[in-house]
Amino acid sequence: MTRLALLVPGGRGQLGSDLAALADRVGLLHAPGSAELDVTDVGAVDDAVSSFALAARDAGLKPVLVNASAHTAVDAAEGEPERAYAINATGAGQLAKAAVANGVPMLHVSTDYVFPGDGTRPYEPGDPTGPKSVYGKSKLAGEQEVLGAGEQTWVIRTAWVYGATGGNFVKTMARLEGQRETLSVVDDQRGSPTWSADLAAGLLELASAVVGDNAPSQRVLHGTNAGKPLCWESVTVF
Repeated sequence: MTRLALLVPGGRGQLGSDLAALADRVGLLHAPGSAELDVTDVGAVDDAVSSFALAARDAGLKPVLVNASAHTAVDAAEGEPERAYAINATGAGQLAKAAVANGVPMLHVSTDYVFPGDGTRPYEPGDPTGPKSVYGKSKLAGEQEVLGAGEQTWVIRTAWVYGATGGNFVKTMARLEGQRETLSVVDDQRGSPTWSADLAAGLLELASAVVGDNAPSQRVLHGTNAGKPLCWESVTVF
């Protein structure tokens, strides 16, 4: 694998933590949380990306920015759309512009919420988008900002991410199962649950590809675990 240096904004979240756990597989990894790097602060973003790129190249490494930062509280975003857009759209765009300005390829993690959710088959990258929620709309706006910043940017859409750290649906259901006799969940949504450690490993492989000779020509990709899509009801069966 190419000697990489990874800058991972959102490094204290579920996916960011799993990316940080791969530090021994790269030459340099910096995974700042939101308290260390506010992606809505243009000056802070510019400084962070430029200084990281310089440090990486001084060490003979190839820098890549993997954006794991996001406002992921879907329901809360409805009540605070300005914050959702500031992080998911404007912040993502600022990271992309800084990355392009410093010659750093960027991988931006997005979501299946950019689609309307009424499909009868797994979505393909080229399918029409049509988000219904503030969260989905803000993430789609972020995709557009990132892709519009320059050619060395890629969007990776994933779905139903769960992992050993952070909060997620699976951990919530496991906790509630021990507290309640019955659970009520929606049964009209289907998706592909994605183990965050697997997603992190896939992103690391993609990062190696984009700085080598195997950069994908398609700049919008989908990345989930394989297998038949499930409904949330299936996830609650222990």
